[in-house]
Amino acid sequence: MEEKLEITVVPMDRTKFWPGNTCYAFYKVYPGELRWFIGHFRAPYDYEAEAEWLESHEKEPSPVRYEACEVSDWKLDGICDSAKYAEKLERIVREKWETCKRSEQEYNDWKADLVAKGFSESDLPLSKRRWPPLLAEPSLVDMYYSCIRDNDGLEPKWESERRRLHELVSKARESEPGDWCVKPLPVYEQIHFYLRYIYDGEPLKTTQFRFGRKQDETHKDD
Repeated sequence: MEEKLEITVVPMDRTKFWPGNTCYAFYKVYPGELRWFIGHFRAPYDYEAEAEWLESHEKEPSPVRYEACEVSDWKLDGICDSAKYAEKLERIVREKWETCKRSEQEYNDWKADLVAKGFSESDLPLSKRRWPPLLAEPSLVDMYYSCIRDNDGLEPKWESERRRLHELVSKARESEPGDWCVKPLPVYEQIHFYLRYIYDGEPLKTTQFRFGRKQDETHKDD
């Protein structure tokens, strides 16, 4: 049975006036009561996730414990608030997703109107054509990963934020075919991207590209 982490919650003095809202100053406490400040966290979900990450990545020679001290968030910057992070990320991705779908629908409507008039796209000069869906039409899962790559402020900085991201991605994947999604792998392993080939609005096939692949044996001497 896995041993539960020892996290002591130190409440603030309720007899005093504290401006702002409550957050937690989180410490790693070594033998001899040496306290190492880790960061400010909004909720237990946030600091518990960080403690679990530290336990699995920082092997200490002696047992350590953790303290979560209630403090005011007045004028504090850089507070880890994974719930707020997930809310912002989901809102941005949904907006991008809806914009993408509107664009796709506008193209389909335009093409249907063209067909109704007895024309095809190839009958039009290039200056009058529109861009159809081509390679790698993004899925909702793809958009989460592209969103954090394109926005520095959305890259997960804490373990709780990374977990929130995975929760959102898992929820998005449930609504999509399994082979239409980017498959995240652990760090330092080869990365796989699934690209969808679209023709006339329909997927032809799914192919997989592997980056970082070693050269084939037959080409070593080329």
